[in-house]
Amino acid sequence: MCGWTGTSAGARSFAETFCDWMIERVEDKDGYVLELASNDGTFLKPSRLVDSEVLGVDPASNIAEIAKKDGIPTRVAFWGGDEARKLLDEKGAARIVFARNVLPHVEGRKTSSRMSSHPER
Repeated sequence: MCGWTGTSAGARSFAETFCDWMIERVEDKDGYVLELASNDGTFLKPSRLVDSEVLGVDPASNIAEIAKKDGIPTRVAFWGGDEARKLLDEKGAARIVFARNVLPHVEGRKTSSRMSSHPER
């Protein structure tokens, strides 16, 4: 059995619904959409998000390669303060940041969540 998100028809379907839900709630249409622990980029693929600049961050290089081959820019990195500061310096703040089913696996959840929205320089 494959271990990436895109192998699940349910996940692909929900990605479309999730995308619509997210876009409806964000007034600012400028900026990029950032997914932490983005896996193969399934949740960055829906057509509405493709019209926006997207970026995934995932520590698994083999899975990130799948995303890249599907046209989803992906950084191979663990998310944390250093990566947040680098990204903020390079691209500025994202208009949408999301992470699905990742916080239970992150040490220092409070710090990781804070760094997603307000990284200290």
